[in-house]
Amino acid sequence: MSYLAPTKALDNPTNIHKYMISIIITKKYLEIKRCEMVVKDLSKSFNPCPKSKVVAKDSKKEVLKEIKKQKKELESDFCIMPKSTKYSTVRTKKYSERHEVFFSKAYRMKSIKDGLILFLTEEDHRGTNGVHGKNGDKLNRYLKKKGQEAWMKYYKKTKEEFRKRYGKNYI
Repeated sequence: MSYLAPTKALDNPTNIHKYMISIIITKKYLEIKRCEMVVKDLSKSFNPCPKSKVVAKDSKKEVLKEIKKQKKELESDFCIMPKSTKYSTVRTKKYSERHEVFFSKAYRMKSIKDGLILFLTEEDHRGTNGVHGKNGDKLNRYLKKKGQEAWMKYYKKTKEEFRKRYGKNYI
């Protein structure tokens, strides 16, 4: 940007100095104005960066609810099944997948409450020969039989009481 000096400014060196200062000030003002305009234009235009969401702090009720949920998860690992080499009664690295012995919609929660859960390897749980696999019927029946025996022994109940609770006798 070029500025033309008026003829009076060339007569006196002091005027030249004042004129140069005013040019600098004007130039700075124009630069500031130009920056403001760009900022204003950007604020009105589309912003591809997502705005940061303000995360509200958890309320006391939510924190207590989460603590109760964690306690339930720990309690749900209650197991009355006898020890065996085919499964584990506690979660480990190898035996990491929890299996409810009676796992249909009607019996899953009963199985968890009664302690009829165990931990299997991934292959024994979801593999072809696992309890949920296409060739896993033998292992599934074995676990149900052991589960019924453990339930009757632990709760001191009969086959008829087991049948009322779980719908079928597996012994």
